[in-house]
Amino acid sequence: MRFAIVFARVIFIAVLPFAGVAPLHAAGVYDNAANKGVAWLVQQRNSVDGSWGASDEVKYIQTSEAVLALAALNQLGTAYYGGISWLDNHPSSNVDFAARRILTLGGAGAAVNLDLQALQAAQSLGASGNSGWGLAGVYQGAPLDTGLSLQALTQQNIGINVAAAIAFLASAQLGGTDTGWALGQETVSDPVATAQVLMALAALRPSYPTGTLPAALSKGITALNAKVNGTSPSNVLALAAIANLRVSPTSTQAPTLLNALIGQQAVDGSWGGDPYVTALALRALGAGLAKDIAAQKQAVDIPDDNLRAAINAALGHGALDTVNNGQLLQLTTLDASGRGIKDLTGLQGATNLTNLNLKNNQIASFAPVAGLTGTAIDETGNPGYVAASGGGDTDAPTLPEWGAILMALLLLTTILKQAARS
Repeated sequence: MRFAIVFARVIFIAVLPFAGVAPLHAAGVYDNAANKGVAWLVQQRNSVDGSWGASDEVKYIQTSEAVLALAALNQLGTAYYGGISWLDNHPSSNVDFAARRILTLGGAGAAVNLDLQALQAAQSLGASGNSGWGLAGVYQGAPLDTGLSLQALTQQNIGINVAAAIAFLASAQLGGTDTGWALGQETVSDPVATAQVLMALAALRPSYPTGTLPAALSKGITALNAKVNGTSPSNVLALAAIANLRVSPTSTQAPTLLNALIGQQAVDGSWGGDPYVTALALRALGAGLAKDIAAQKQAVDIPDDNLRAAINAALGHGALDTVNNGQLLQLTTLDASGRGIKDLTGLQGATNLTNLNLKNNQIASFAPVAGLTGTAIDETGNPGYVAASGGGDTDAPTLPEWGAILMALLLLTTILKQAARS
């Protein structure tokens, strides 16, 4: 067996849509906490219908957050698709649920036209200066519901009446020393509402680089960080960490919040034994590891169905499921031997592979994996094996194994004859 082994290791850092910012924390503490949390969260899923939650009152929010958490960490397996299926079969009943349904189903590529129509119809456009969203269309605008709704519309590239909603949030921002957003009409800001508003405004920043939005972001993040510390509840720490990273991917406050969050993780991997809080914590860790960015979610072009099936088998997914950049980075070993693979295009992104078995396929060119330095690759049994691995002049004739044995026997016979004559 012959292996192409190169000992130098190249560390891949995904290109961020912000300013080429690397993950806050490489593999290690954040990854370990995330893996434990995912394992616990998956175990809490209802095996009958694929949802999370013990009652209908909490299933919607727990299931949507669980799906978002798994997506943030590129854990798109059975649990993820089970949650998607449940949400797809349960229409939303209010603005909060509609926004969450769009964020989850829309993120999975499902049709959300009806939810978008309902969400747009629920905006309070009739009241002057109050063009936001409440829990339902009959309620006046509230920062929390408006923040969630704007996140959903931005994800779907809907810009109708968005400027009016931004104006409402600017008017609803508190003044004085507390410049966050309240849940409703209170005079004290709420960190959960403030974090959701900041996430919405940060996503809108490319479309509204001037005006009131930059000032609102700056004042809002200051107010949020003044409210949140290491002893804050886990859900608050998680949302604050995500908001900090959305506003500034190089945030110096986010690592402090994430470390405090990890310190609150239970031995079983959960946060407080609560699926909703655990899901929020996992979303925060996904943001800290830069696994939830657009570059990681981009689908990989894998034209060879047999190669895609081998990758999905290693990931625990369906044979022809779409594979994204983040999922490729999860692969450390891949056995793709004897699968009839002809084309390795797409596998070049699996830069964390240490062992790759491509034995006995129909591969003519190994060029796509030539850059996987630090990966032990078994290329034997393929048409392109000698050309890809043998080096030297690829036009020179090669000697098959039986020929080498025959030549050795002839050489040995010659030596023995010569010895006999002497």
